[in-house]
Amino acid sequence: MKTKLIATTIAAILLICAVAPRAFAEDKPAAKQRFEYAIIKWDGPDRIQVLYPNQKVDMYRVFEKGAKLPADAKQEEFCVTYAVNELAKDGWEAFQLHATRVMLRRELPQ
Repeated sequence: MKTKLIATTIAAILLICAVAPRAFAEDKPAAKQRFEYAIIKWDGPDRIQVLYPNQKVDMYRVFEKGAKLPADAKQEEFCVTYAVNELAKDGWEAFQLHATRVMLRRELPQ
């Protein structure tokens, strides 16, 4: 009899511990998205792809836009830097770099 009482008490305590936190939890609204993201991809000799959050994709050649490669620069780094600086004019900020890709973000209006 004593064993049943102890087992029932332990079961009741475990049930209360499992249910109580959910009963008093607050329903918080989901956090609002603060940033939108874009990717710049170097796609070969002087060719850049820009993937925007609205599913728009721009592809262009850097040297056809009038840029000139300095004599001591590597083409890949120059073209990616050119594209990052072009997007920075529109408020984009580079925050993750890879050899041929750059992730950018821009704060959404609140």
